[in-house]
Formats: sequence, structure tokens, C-alpha cells
Amino acid sequence: MKKYCKLITFVLAICVFAFILTACTPPPELAKGNLDTLLNRNLPDIVANENGKVNILMLSDTHLLNGKSKKDMKTIDGIAKLVDNNKFDLVVLTGDVFEGYNKKSSYDKPNAIKVIAELFEQKNQYWAFISGNNDGEYCGSTLDVMTALASYSHALVADNNVGGVGNYTIDITYNEKVAHTLIFMDSRMRDDNNKFIAISKEQREWYANIASNAQQDDIFTSLFMHIPFIEFLEAYKNGSNFSDYNDHSTAKQINTTEENSLLLTEKILPIGNTKLIATGHTHGEDYAKLYKDICFLQVRAAGYNAWNDNLPNGGAVITIDTNGKDTTSLYSIKSINF
Repeated sequence: MKKYCKLITFVLAICVFAFILTACTPPPELAKGNLDTLLNRNLPDIVANENGKVNILMLSDTHLLNGKSKKDMKTIDGIAKLVDNNKFDLVVLTGDVFEGYNKKSSYDKPNAIKVIAELFEQKNQYWAFISGNNDGEYCGSTLDVMTALASYSHALVADNNVGGVGNYTIDITYNEKVAHTLIFMDSRMRDDNNKFIAISKEQREWYANIASNAQQDDIFTSLFMHIPFIEFLEAYKNGSNFSDYNDHSTAKQINTTEENSLLLTEKILPIGNTKLIATGHTHGEDYAKLYKDICFLQVRAAGYNAWNDNLPNGGAVITIDTNGKDTTSLYSIKSINF
């Protein structure tokens, strides 16, 4: 009996030691990023079909923890099924793809990146990534994340060194001519005092240059970023439902900085050729509203690790018609579930 008790004590001691060792082992870090890797990338155009249309799957806030947990695998499987069962010209992940400051011993950002990137490689699916406020918080900065993604041929990521990381464009071509421009912008993250960093003046000027040049060529643009402007609250309240998309909102405020609205008020509205602003971030908002001749699109959280107000996990399918002459003829938007 004494020997049996000693054996149990020994086994328990080993288990406790293993638990402590695991708890004290820091999660793996991403390799340090290299901005030159992103500045020198030449991204392919997205080619519209014979009718001038392009189908984009937009997903936001997957919050992958390690790429192998039950919830992560459920999210990955959901994305895989959507890609398998539909034909998308591009998948756009609009931020908080990877969990932020999470000190769980199972946290593994490098593996989460590997799993999601290899999924799209295996499916031969082009995809774009926009950083959210969580993606660069822990075990690797936004630059580290973007550099890691750039090693995959189907990950369309780049940068223009104007503030933040991941400000870039992808052109849509029709009949071998540029017919629409997708603009991807880093809406930034929190600083060391937990306050949101504003979109920089350099970013605003970069956007204005892209949009103005497109306008001179009679080309419309679409803007994708993670954090919505506070004016999304106005759009939801005063705008009209767009394209029969979902109409779900409980938000009384948006966690952002008011300074970001300068991009909208000083650049987007005056220039006037961006007809879609597509965002995530709020998790439980899922609507498309036509307001000030722009479609304001907020898409619910897709990941099973994220709260989404009990909405179905999934995202939005955005069809862009390059022959469109105004907002309503440019876009068709529908919900899609895992």
C-alpha cells in the first residue's frame, strides 16, 4: 500500500511539474519581418469574367489561436467548404485573422499562419490580408505577420511604407484594361497605453493619390480595412438597406479613434469614386447600407473563437460589376454561412 501511495505521489509530482513547465514555456514567436519583402512585391491583377464581374469572399475576425484547436479547425473547415463549393476570384480577410494578446500555453501564431496560408495554397485560391488591431499584438508584429504571409504565392500582400503595414492595391482588369481598383488599408492598432493609433496623414495622402488617379481614368475603387469609421453609426441609422444584405446591429459606439474619420471626410467623400467601404472589427454587426452614395458594409465575425452576437459564422460575397456606373449597379452583396 505504501509503495502504491508513493507511486501515485510520484506520478502526481510529474504531472504538476509538466503543467508548470508548459505554463512557463512562452509561445513561439514569428521570425522578424522585412519591409523590403513587401515593398518589392508585384501582385497579379484579378481578371473579371466575360461579363465584367468579379466575385470576392470577405471574411473578418477569425481570431485563430493556433490553427489546430477544435474551434480553429472548425473555422478552417468552414472556409475550406466555402472555397470548395463556390468560385471566388479573391478571398479578402479583413483583419483580426489571428488572436491578439492571448497568453494561453496553446497559443501558436506561426502555426496559425501556416495553416490558413497552406489552405489557400492547396485550393489554388488568391487571397488578400488586411491587418486588424489584434494581428500584431503578440508573438510577432504586423510586419512579421505580413512578411510570413508574403512567402506564399497565393497570399496577395504588399506595402507602400506610408504608415502602418499593409497599405496596397490590387487592380481588377476587364478586356485587358484596368476596370476597378481594390484599396487595402491598415486601420492601425492600439498603442502601449491601449489607445487606438490613428490612420496617418501619409496614409490619407496615399489613398487620395490612388483614388484621384483612378478617377481621372473613370475607374471606381473599393476600400477594405478592419476598423470602421464612427460614421458607420450614421450610415446604419440614416442609410437604406443595400442589396438585400443582412440588417443586424446592436452597436451604440465603435471602438476607434475619431481622427480616422479624416480619411472619410477629407478624402473619400470629396474625391467621390470609392463606392464601397468594407470593414469588420465589431463582431456582432452585419449590415450593408447605402449612405452618401457609398455602400457601408460591416461583416460579422467569422471565427468560432470570436463572439458574434449568435449570428451564423460566415461572411459576405461581394460581386463587383466593372460595367456599373453607380453604387447600386457596381455591387451585389449577399451573406454566406459556413
